[in-house]
Amino acid sequence: MASYTLIIGFSATDLKSFYATGTNLVLANPVQGLTWPNVAWLVFQPLESNSVTWSTAYGLYASGVDVTPGAVLKTLSRYPAPLTMGWQYTYLANGMFGPPQNIGLTAGVAVLDQYDNRSNKGYLTFGLNQDATVNQSATTANAVSAQGIVYQTAGTLIPSNTVCLWLQAGVVSNSVVQVVPGVVTCLTFSSGSTTQTLTYQSSTGQFVPTANGISLGVVMDYRRKSA
Repeated sequence: MASYTLIIGFSATDLKSFYATGTNLVLANPVQGLTWPNVAWLVFQPLESNSVTWSTAYGLYASGVDVTPGAVLKTLSRYPAPLTMGWQYTYLANGMFGPPQNIGLTAGVAVLDQYDNRSNKGYLTFGLNQDATVNQSATTANAVSAQGIVYQTAGTLIPSNTVCLWLQAGVVSNSVVQVVPGVVTCLTFSSGSTTQTLTYQSSTGQFVPTANGISLGVVMDYRRKSA
């Protein structure tokens, strides 16, 4: 399992504006081939210098909350990290995850939903979760993805080493997020790029590499989402 660190800097002037408007820093992962993330993994009020560290050990959760913008993903059950990639995890009729099975997936993990709630809606929400440390404070098993899976069907959950970050008010961690129009900065971590340093540029809304910060081979992706 790899470990990654993201260092993010802001000016005192930036922070004054953020505090006045309730604007927070949002980190998320565009997993499963999505262009935009659908879950706010980490949301916090930034300092002038911020450090976020995590590893590629993923857990699994089940939730009865639908994947609708703003919904907080309250957990019914969890399977602890680290998951074994390529294996299938079954959510059983008793509301717990059973032992995984090796089904030879080429990427990610599969989830089979065998929890019968057809009298209610006939599906549950499943996703990956991940620990992190934000400014020396630990967060445990925050959701990084969310996907509805119907009873007696399976879905595939594929993690990503890409992290997207942007500024937004009214968003909390572990919630389904609708990325707002504007600039979203995304960068990809790898074995050759385990620590990245970014500084917020208020004139563009982008997070940019500092003078000697970013390693060669890091992919910086400035995505502008239109309304």
